[in-house]
Amino acid sequence: MIKDLFYTWQTGRIRRWHNQVNLSHTNDFLDGHYGRVARMMIMLKPDVSAEALRYALIHDDGERMSGDTPYPAKRKYPELALVSRDVENQERCRVWGPDPQLTEDELDLIEICDRLDSWLWALAHGSGRSKPWQDMLRKIRMKAALIDVLDEVKELINVVKGH
Repeated sequence: MIKDLFYTWQTGRIRRWHNQVNLSHTNDFLDGHYGRVARMMIMLKPDVSAEALRYALIHDDGERMSGDTPYPAKRKYPELALVSRDVENQERCRVWGPDPQLTEDELDLIEICDRLDSWLWALAHGSGRSKPWQDMLRKIRMKAALIDVLDEVKELINVVKGH
């Protein structure tokens, strides 16, 4: 138990974006990412379940073992995405036990907030306006419509673009 406690503390210090040329200089740690994702979830769905929030706070813990495989690499090499996801899931479950049984809407909310956080971080550090980011925003909007948070997501995007 204490060994896993220290391990999870260390995991929070894993730095994101290590292989992204435009963002590798930033210091975005998993702990900060988790907090931002969870807060966005609460803002978008105030009645979000405790289990969904709990999962949001550990969803990338498996990256301690696999590394933060970049989205473009996962898209280009689907077999890499599968292996990476498997390693991440096994490592997260080794420490935390089985993943909670979340609804599709809860999983979509986590994904939306995870990707919004990535986009916001990229924008804050001089990236985030390229075609791949715009494509990701379109996908976010599509998922947001499915779980009835499209208006809120559009409003966030407009506020951010206005700054």
